[in-house]
Amino acid sequence: MNVYQRMVELEPARNPVFTAVEQLKTPEEIREFYSGYIADLKAKTGAVNNPRDEPEAVANANIGYVVGYCD
Repeated sequence: MNVYQRMVELEPARNPVFTAVEQLKTPEEIREFYSGYIADLKAKTGAVNNPRDEPEAVANANIGYVVGYCD
């Protein structure tokens, strides 16, 4: 099980980005979460036509939004 899956299972009813921002501490965990998150977004969206809808762009926007609300 990767870090992304762990965050999903830790609080299934919650967006895993919130859980990850609160729980993850090491750069390695954060990188693994990010990779897993992008892989999940790619699996859910498939091919996209708009660059703003690319999984990396969506992940960066979502993580940036959540981090903005955290200390």
